[in-house]
Amino acid sequence: MQNRADSRVQINLLGGFSIAAPDGLAVTVSSKKAQGLVAYLALAPGWSATRDKVIGVLWSDRDDEHARNSLRQVLTGLKRDLAPLGFDILLANRDQLMLSVERVRVDVKEFEDLAASTAAGALEMAARHYRGSLLDGVFAKDDVFEQWARDQRDRLLERAIAIHERLIDAGAPDKRVVHARNLLRLDPSRESSHRSLMKALSEAGERDLALRQYEICRDTLARELKTRPSAEMERLRTAIASGTDPKPSAAPAPDVLGSASTSSAEGPGHGAAAEGIPSLAVLPFSNLSGDREQDYFADGLTNDVINALCRFRNLHVIARGSSFRYRGGDIDMRQVGQELGVRYVLEGSVRKSEHRVRITAQLIEVATGAQVWASRYDRDLEDMLIVQDETARAIVSTFGKAVETAEWSRASRMSPGGLRAHDLLHRAANLWIRPRREQMAVAREQLMQAIELDPTNADAHATLANLHYIEWEVWWAKDRPATLRAAYDLATRAVRLDERNSHCRWVLAMIQMARGEYEQARLHLEKAIDFNPNDARARVIYGWYLASAGQHDRAIAEMELARRYDPLEEEWVPWVRGTALFAAQRYDEAVQAFSEVNDPFNEVRGYLAASLAQAGRIEEARSMLQKFLEIARHDMAVYPGDRMQDWMEFWHGASQYRKNDLDRLREGLIKAGMPE
Repeated sequence: MQNRADSRVQINLLGGFSIAAPDGLAVTVSSKKAQGLVAYLALAPGWSATRDKVIGVLWSDRDDEHARNSLRQVLTGLKRDLAPLGFDILLANRDQLMLSVERVRVDVKEFEDLAASTAAGALEMAARHYRGSLLDGVFAKDDVFEQWARDQRDRLLERAIAIHERLIDAGAPDKRVVHARNLLRLDPSRESSHRSLMKALSEAGERDLALRQYEICRDTLARELKTRPSAEMERLRTAIASGTDPKPSAAPAPDVLGSASTSSAEGPGHGAAAEGIPSLAVLPFSNLSGDREQDYFADGLTNDVINALCRFRNLHVIARGSSFRYRGGDIDMRQVGQELGVRYVLEGSVRKSEHRVRITAQLIEVATGAQVWASRYDRDLEDMLIVQDETARAIVSTFGKAVETAEWSRASRMSPGGLRAHDLLHRAANLWIRPRREQMAVAREQLMQAIELDPTNADAHATLANLHYIEWEVWWAKDRPATLRAAYDLATRAVRLDERNSHCRWVLAMIQMARGEYEQARLHLEKAIDFNPNDARARVIYGWYLASAGQHDRAIAEMELARRYDPLEEEWVPWVRGTALFAAQRYDEAVQAFSEVNDPFNEVRGYLAASLAQAGRIEEARSMLQKFLEIARHDMAVYPGDRMQDWMEFWHGASQYRKNDLDRLREGLIKAGMPE
């Protein structure tokens, strides 16, 4: 029998909004107003409120008649959305609206009940319940509601912070690091959060990571507020660097980073912040429609872009409060860069025309005022919220790559003496996108130099791991087992340095697939997508994993989703998509995908030969196979041989196919003319 808790509907408000039926199936509530209504009732005393109170919160800008009509429409739509439950959880009478106490569970109440406990186990559960800020991404287009949501959000955040502070004080050294990282994720604006993590890392024997955390805090101060770390922070850094036990300060430093008064006269491109990862500000998208309703859409789009860009660990994104000061009027980008201490600015506009909306976005390098990227998005307005979400994803996915490209260009223009770890990483990463055997030594040297300059640079470790993996996969390494071990060690270190970095996670997953550790690879890929759903590369590699697991349709769907997020896909992406299409026996489409790869790895020619043969295009397949073998003889460190049986180890490592799919690849190459 189900217990009482199992038979109730679960309403989740932390980290977004969702409703799950007792059997776990999701119930979709499409209207943001309806989501706001459910949330307001779920947090109200007794889970109930008068209609007048609800109207005053959700429709404060409308007269009574229009507001009541709007409420009736929302209730009708909400009743329709909740109908699949088979019973009512929203009760209404003439004056009152309420949620059924017997039928509903709310994650916020569960979180607060656990947070009130003094038991460590309950606090651990409370920490897990806090999956993100209240109603993240839910905007009900009413100033009173937004203020109410902000107040509730701040209150719950403070409770979550207090929980982690208590767990840090009481936990074992290894758990203190975990809780300190979570505390910093929740509260990056307090210097004390950085200090807690530094102390926990130092106590766990990770002095290099503790000192790196000091640099992150220092860079944040310089970039966001042009301030310097407090005297207490400096004493802590000195103690950790010298190997002595950190001593508490008699006079605690101010908690909030913004409370420091020391300022820096240096502008963008100078000082500590400029030495780190690229910093940027997203200005409020301009509403050019002459329609006030579009203000909400433009602001919501800006918020979505800021929130999504914050998930890219190789970017510093200025908070919304700072960038929204520049709303409207003529804006001098160099002045914005000077005042905010950023290297790039993203600006855009929204223009509605009948049932269409046109959204433009452009990236400006503030030091030169040059436009380094621009794009336009035309969408139908059937559902504004879907348009907002899809456009934000498209902007973010392509924008992140635009910044990366700009950084490659910037690094390539710098003199060797001026290169720092970040610049060396971007030079080497540029070689990774189109790697060639003769370039590998240069890229490795640059990455090793970057790691020497900054031993805690997770992306440098991950990129170097990827280069080793490539050398293993395409047989450029003479000692392949040693090369794969080096790749694994570097990727593991990268994840340890930055557990929430999607890039580090998907690189490690690729290497684990090569080691036959498929379950571990799946977990890392799912975490990569969870940490950054807009990382198109992570989704493509996840699709490759699904293809290797024989889930061909899911693999292709995942890669198509990545293409929607990032229409400007990189040259290696059609190659990976082609492997999934081949495994799905969609040979003509596989031929098309492999043919889209310009100046490919030689491996692609082998896949293309097999695809052509399986599609019945035998003469083309024979010609492509001969080209593949001719290049392989001088490109590979060790040439396997001329017979199919000699190549099976190579193709298993390259494809990660299950037996049936690998047999079809073997069959295609034999049809193309390779002797058995």
